[in-house]
Amino acid sequence: MLRGGGRLARPMRPVLRLLLLVAVPALATEAWTFDPAVGALVDDALASRPELEEARAEVTAAAARVPQAKAWPDPMLQVGVQNDGFRRWQVGVNEMSWVSVMASQTIPFPGKPSLAAAVAEARASQTQAAVERARLSIIADVQRSAVELQLLRARLEQLGALEKLVAQAAALAQVRQESADGMQADVLRARLEVGRLAQRRRSLERESANALRALNRARGKPLDSPVVLPPLEAVLLPARLDGSSAGAPELDAARAGRRAAEHGVELAGTTGLPDLSVSAGVMVRGSLEPMWSLSLGAPLPVSGLPRRAQALDEARASLLAAERRVDDVTQRLALADEQRALSFDSLVAQLEQARALVNDARTATAATLTAFQTNRAPLTTVLEADSAYLAATDDVLQLTADALLLAIAHHERSSTAPTSAPPSTSSPATPGM
Repeated sequence: MLRGGGRLARPMRPVLRLLLLVAVPALATEAWTFDPAVGALVDDALASRPELEEARAEVTAAAARVPQAKAWPDPMLQVGVQNDGFRRWQVGVNEMSWVSVMASQTIPFPGKPSLAAAVAEARASQTQAAVERARLSIIADVQRSAVELQLLRARLEQLGALEKLVAQAAALAQVRQESADGMQADVLRARLEVGRLAQRRRSLERESANALRALNRARGKPLDSPVVLPPLEAVLLPARLDGSSAGAPELDAARAGRRAAEHGVELAGTTGLPDLSVSAGVMVRGSLEPMWSLSLGAPLPVSGLPRRAQALDEARASLLAAERRVDDVTQRLALADEQRALSFDSLVAQLEQARALVNDARTATAATLTAFQTNRAPLTTVLEADSAYLAATDDVLQLTADALLLAIAHHERSSTAPTSAPPSTSSPATPGM
């Protein structure tokens, strides 16, 4: 049996060194901040995404409705003629014939225009909340796409490490067969594993290319534009998810709707109050002295009182619905915050356990490599140990990505979400035996 210092020991030493260099993401305990590279992608998206411009245009339109709601009705101008008889033109001859010019203006009851403007302003605040929701959604969309791309790139890197391990183990198996010290089954099994990993690489490369295109679409750039991101294992995680949903756009919109409903109740109370109408006119009678008229009118509340009661009932019901809407949104946001916080804590605990499993899997892989090197274990044992080790590191990557996605969703709810931060000075933990 060949020993560790024999002819076949040397090919395994690079494999062992490669195994020790496989990076495992570290769990950061610092406050979480976005990487500047991701912040630059977010800035690209905020500058180019059409849905944000659409929401801003809606705000502009809503703001333009406020002065319209406050404005008085347009005055009316009337031009007419009154002629005594059909046989001839009597203006200037008959005192009952004239050409008239009349102007009238409806004057809303005091308080009505300001209340209508208050309702319009509250509705405009709701559209402003929609802009903030669109902005936060764009930020989160870019961040989620970046995490997906980072995860796929990390998996490709881990796959490359496994490919090198398998290739060197296959070379050792080939040397053993040629020296009549190994089995052909080991060589065939190694070739099968190399082919399986090649298929996995093609699949990951396709997924990575699609993720890159999705990220470029999210930031409004050509789909094949290159994107430089930090490795997933270097990303910091928050120690916990905290904060409140007080600045959530959905809650702001619900509160604006409640304000609009409150002003609507006040406006409905003015339904039966009369709007005055003032009219003035001049009647020109040619050579005769002109005539003039001035009148003041108001509607008779024949059906105004029942209509006012119905309008008040409608407005009060709308206010009740708006108040319940605020309560519903508040409760749903609080529930979502609690659920995300619990899920995040669970993921952090799983991540700690997964990192411990990586250490165990690393030790087991090194042991099987040594056993195969000294011809005390078959190649299949080495391949199984390698796959278990890379699966353990992949679990760490997946848990890290899941925790990041939860943190992104948590910050997406509120307008206090950060978009970028200075580069972090922390680094991943160095794996060791």
